[in-house]
Amino acid sequence: MIQMPLPKHLNAGCLINAMDYRKDVEGIHNYNLGKLIGGEQGVAPSTPKAVMALLRENKVPVTGRKVTIIGRSVIVGTPLTILMSRENATVTLCHSRTRNLNRETSAGDIVVTAVGKPGFITPDMVTDKTVIIDAGINVDASGRICGDVHEETCSRARLVSAVPGGVGVITVAALFDNLKILHQQKGS
Repeated sequence: MIQMPLPKHLNAGCLINAMDYRKDVEGIHNYNLGKLIGGEQGVAPSTPKAVMALLRENKVPVTGRKVTIIGRSVIVGTPLTILMSRENATVTLCHSRTRNLNRETSAGDIVVTAVGKPGFITPDMVTDKTVIIDAGINVDASGRICGDVHEETCSRARLVSAVPGGVGVITVAALFDNLKILHQQKGS
């Protein structure tokens, strides 16, 4: 597993793809991402897998819903778009160049954020029907771990995942599930 973020002088893609894809518990090697895109069995990226599990466990339907994902990384946003589409959601992938982000998030039944900016999702960006999955991990000015969702947004949205104690905890479980899958593939 390669711990992100890496120092700027290192190329994450080169390092990830230099490892043996059969040991990629995060599911972010190009081989494993290719299997995800092709709809083949294999390991899915661990954080997107955790987001899907969190929604399932909280009985939040994805089929037919409008999902707005903020952040297009290979680790979270891009593979989550594929997983959500496979569950018949209508997905909008937003990023730093998205115009009128508030319009996109307000239109989402489910908003997933993974931008790494504390307080990024503010109350004016969501409605009282919005389910927010906060996959961001940050340290605020006082040294506390926090997500991308502003504290005041939690009382406005229908449901908001916890940080810490939400997606991150389930990501660890997804890593172990991927480890089991890789071990089973080794035997076949």
